[in-house]
Amino acid sequence: MAVSDVLCQRLERSRAHDDDDDDDDNVLPGREGSSSPGDESGGPRSRSGRANNDWRRTGHVAVTGFTMSGPISHGWYALLEAVVSIQDRRLGVAARMVLDAFVFSPVTVAAYFIWRAVLEGEGPGGIAAKLRANWTDALAASLTFWPLANIINFGFVPVELRVLYNNMLSLFWTGYLSHMNATHMKKKGNALVQ
Repeated sequence: MAVSDVLCQRLERSRAHDDDDDDDDNVLPGREGSSSPGDESGGPRSRSGRANNDWRRTGHVAVTGFTMSGPISHGWYALLEAVVSIQDRRLGVAARMVLDAFVFSPVTVAAYFIWRAVLEGEGPGGIAAKLRANWTDALAASLTFWPLANIINFGFVPVELRVLYNNMLSLFWTGYLSHMNATHMKKKGNALVQ
């Protein structure tokens, strides 16, 4: 999961840099390069001006993966195999997909943001705000990302490799959730400044 966040931060910095290049056309003469380190271009900067990773954020993502996402996924796939004993392959895949989409996803998407809020030192009000800001959109994204992935997972991947397959796809999914969380944190920070 940490790799996912490092890649996500790199993409965020790249996109911010591209946006900055677009803004250069609108800069008044003599005002070039006036952005300050640590501004909206993606976080802290080194002495050379290059953006650095937010390692605290990456650490939070890693802890979330090791203590919440990873163990829950292992338990969930074992539970699915025990609960869904339908012999017809297509019906079994459909049953696992429905359970994954409407039982597992809502709970784990909420758990991700709750756990991140706890790691960030938020109390109940901060947790509630993070869920209000992110949960609905993240769940909707989950319902567009995971069903196709799960057709492959439940239909073609051997049971003993399903968690590994899920973890490979989580590289992208966790990056998305990390980005959503960082966007919420940035908005929250901007609101506090104003």
